[in-house]
Amino acid sequence: MGKKYSIISIIIIGLGVSFSLDTQNPIFQHIRTADPSVHLWQDGRVWLYTSHNVTKEYNEMDGYHAFFSSDLVSWADHGEILHSRDISWGVPGFMWAPTAACLNGKYYFSYNAKKSGGDYGMGDNPYGPFEYKGALLKDVVQDHHSIIEYKNQWYLFYHWQGWNGGGKTQRNVTVEFLQYNEDGTIKPIHPT
Repeated sequence: MGKKYSIISIIIIGLGVSFSLDTQNPIFQHIRTADPSVHLWQDGRVWLYTSHNVTKEYNEMDGYHAFFSSDLVSWADHGEILHSRDISWGVPGFMWAPTAACLNGKYYFSYNAKKSGGDYGMGDNPYGPFEYKGALLKDVVQDHHSIIEYKNQWYLFYHWQGWNGGGKTQRNVTVEFLQYNEDGTIKPIHPT
């Protein structure tokens, strides 16, 4: 039995080395990107959502891009999928930390913009268009979040600035139950 495991380990290690030699970093060299969120969708491709750093300044993130790959080596840029000018309350330069989820054939694209608790839109494709639906969190400021399903329950993980004297650089990870309405929209979350 030990020999079988050793052979499998060698094969896996060999694949890992081969993969790393075939991958060129940074992955995207035609634009600057940040805040990656990676998902394997029903189309069998890996989708990567990023903030777009317009310049080298932190406050110049003004939109989001979607990329996809079938092999994690070759990537296609689907282009900009959302920009601050597309949102009535959008704040130029402060669009960061996107993520996504998929439920019942609907794609949820969520993001942060300046002093929000995270906002989201829904669409029929991994690349949108995403119709704005509202805020994820009420009465809280957070910069980054993730949405997952675990054992048939959806969760929102985020970092919160308001705990124990926290602030922009003193945050804590928090988790909340995430629930959907019958029409697929997300029920607003009040932090616990």
